Amino acid sequence: PLPADARFDLWAESDRGQTLSLRSALPPDPLLEFLRREWTAQAWRETSDVRADSLRSLAFRKAGRQIALTLEPDPERPEMSRALLFIEPVPEE
Repeated sequence: PLPADARFDLWAESDRGQTLSLRSALPPDPLLEFLRREWTAQAWRETSDVRADSLRSLAFRKAGRQIALTLEPDPERPEMSRALLFIEPVPEE
């Protein structure tokens, strides 16, 4: 699940997984809370949360897949967010 206003900049597939880049009118912290709430409600388990200055990096895992998410203020409009998601298959636990 992604916010309704998400604008996609990039969708790419490779043998390692998919990469998705998007922008949202939600500021970074509200977007982070939206994703955390919606994804955990769909049985994604948060496995990592790292903050470095204005950048956040999170990882979620579910049924043989992992999402690595990097979230930051949009450089052109800091009240908005830019997110990069890398979705890859991982071995079952």
